[in-house]
Formats: sequence, C-alpha cells, structure tokens
Amino acid sequence: MKVEPGDADGFAVFESVLPPAWEGPPPHRHLSDDAAFYVLEGTVAFELDGVSHHCGPGSVVSVPRGSAHAFANPGTEPARMLVITTPEATRLVEAVHTLVERDPEPAPQIVRALYRAHHTEITG
Repeated sequence: MKVEPGDADGFAVFESVLPPAWEGPPPHRHLSDDAAFYVLEGTVAFELDGVSHHCGPGSVVSVPRGSAHAFANPGTEPARMLVITTPEATRLVEAVHTLVERDPEPAPQIVRALYRAHHTEITG
C-alpha cells in the first residue's frame, strides 16, 4: 500500500503484482468507484467496456465508475502496476485477498456476494 484508505481525501494507491499467466478477477463494474492502473513492469491485458488492450510499462488505463473491466497477466513473468482508486474499491481488493487466503477456490455465489457488498457487480 502506497497511500492507505483514509490517508488522502478520496483515493488510495497500492502496488499490485500479477503472477505469470494469471487470469485476473472476473469482469466487473464498480458502481460507486473510479480507478486507474499504471503499468510498471510486464504486459497487462485489460478489457474495458468490451475493448481489449495489451498495455506495457508506462501505460495508463482509466476506469470510470460503471465501466465494465477486467485485467490479466498473459506473460511468463510477473507484471506490476500501481492502482489508484477510491477507498471502497481498495477495501474490495483486501476482502478478496482475505477470502482467497481462507479458501483458494471460493464458490461463485460467495464471490458475487462479496463484490455486491462492496458496490461492485460481476458482469461476466
């Protein structure tokens, strides 16, 4: 975490390391949060409102609230990116990590409920 939720008014910043050949989170849309992704290393495959993008270091992807999106690391090496988002989306990321630590393959209905609790809709 670079800027913790609550340290700044309205946003948080954290680094995310995507493992090689990682399929990423399910396609989803944040109903009340904005996000931006800055690729530091590797190539990240983004889908934003049905359009695919392969983004290398220095690329920025802006995801306004309500936009359907997903991301993955198709490469053979880890990819790194900075995520700049409103605090609620950061809390979702933390909740998903906690869930997966307890159960590496949670049931889809549990994942959907967790996303819903954080004002996010799984679209895929």
